[in-house]
Amino acid sequence: MHPNAQLLTDFYSAFQRHDAQAMAACYHPDVEFSDAAFPGLRYARVTSMWRMFSERGDEIQISFRDIQADDRTGRAHWEANYTFGATKRKVLIRIDAEFEF
Repeated sequence: MHPNAQLLTDFYSAFQRHDAQAMAACYHPDVEFSDAAFPGLRYARVTSMWRMFSERGDEIQISFRDIQADDRTGRAHWEANYTFGATKRKVLIRIDAEFEF
């Protein structure tokens, strides 16, 4: 397995365990993260975002697959299942993530 593919596997495995500290350890200090809900985040805010998700504990279930990576780029598919707030609505988020190393 390419080292960057292992890094992504370690990251998503930590996410499954709700281990925000291990997730943060996978990031370079100069990380840039962006998606529709969290645009333009840098290291402190990126790690805070994952800590927020991790603190939901067993309330959020994470699965991942299709990890691919080389020296420059990577991809992974991940899904999050959880119950949303007071409405108790079931939510399934499907993400195709892309990475630059």
